Amino acid sequence: MTPKRSNKPPRRSLYPCVTSYLIQVLQVLSACTVSGVMFFFISHLHGKSYTMPWMFFMLQASALLTLIAILGLSIWGCLRGPIPLIGSIIHGVLFVSWGIGFGLLAHAMSTTITRPCTTVYWGNSQGVQICTLYKALFAGAAMGVLSTLGATAVEISASRKLAAMRRRQPEDTVVLLTKGPADTRYMPVWGDDVHGRTHQYSGRG
Repeated sequence: MTPKRSNKPPRRSLYPCVTSYLIQVLQVLSACTVSGVMFFFISHLHGKSYTMPWMFFMLQASALLTLIAILGLSIWGCLRGPIPLIGSIIHGVLFVSWGIGFGLLAHAMSTTITRPCTTVYWGNSQGVQICTLYKALFAGAAMGVLSTLGATAVEISASRKLAAMRRRQPEDTVVLLTKGPADTRYMPVWGDDVHGRTHQYSGRG
C-alpha cells in the first residue's frame, strides 16, 4: 500500500532554520523582559494609587500578544503546516504595536536614558533600582521592535517561497503525467511479470 503523501510543505523548505529560531528566541526574551518589568511597574504604581501611563499598557499588550502569537503559530505549524501569509500579517501588526510603544517610551525617557544609574542622579538605592528597570525595559522594547521586524521579513520571504512552490506544482504534475515508457521503467517490468504469470497459469490449464 502506497503511503499517503502530505500536501503540507516542510518548514525547513520555507524558513531558514538558524535565523528563524534565533529571531523567535529574541522575541521571547524581549517579550518576557518587557512583560516582567511592566508587571512590576503596574503593581507598584497601582499600590500607590498613581496614574499609569498608557504607553505601559501598549508595551505590555505588545509583549503578551507576541508570546501568544508565537505559541499559536508554532502549534498551528506543527498540526496543520506553516501559514507564512497569516504569520506575516500578525507580525506586521505586532511590529507596528511595538514601534508605537517603543517610540512613546523613548520620548518619555529621552532626558534620563543616558544617565548612569547611580545615587548621584537617582538619589537612593530605590531610585537606582528604578533606573535599572527602566533601562532593561528600554533594551527589551528595542529588541522587541527589531526581532519582530526580522520575524516579519522571514514570514514574507517564506510566503513568497510557498507561492512559488504552488505555482511550480502543476507544472511538475504535468511533466510526471506526460513521461513516456522509457522514463517509467517499473511499468514494463511489472506488466511483463503479470503477463508472464498469466501465460504460465494458462499453460498449466
